Amino acid sequence: FPCQVNTFSTAPNGMRNDIEFRVPKPDNGGYWQNRLEEVIIDERGPQGKASYTVGGKMYGLEFREQWYIVGADSSFVLVAYKGDTQQGP
Repeated sequence: FPCQVNTFSTAPNGMRNDIEFRVPKPDNGGYWQNRLEEVIIDERGPQGKASYTVGGKMYGLEFREQWYIVGADSSFVLVAYKGDTQQGP
């Protein structure tokens, strides 16, 4: 089930991430769908290891993400990320 698709393009000082995601509705089938755009900044993050970072607020939750360029060649770029919300455990 592909719940989230990220499409990257260049932006000043980083990348633009066009995100389309969907979540299954629990009761009657179908999906909630949404589209949004993040601007990912060329910054190393708190541990100094990330390729890019982004933070923001969505649906009332503050979040921070660290993005890593894991590998690339002429036909692909492998990207991984980790993140969390700032509301605590």
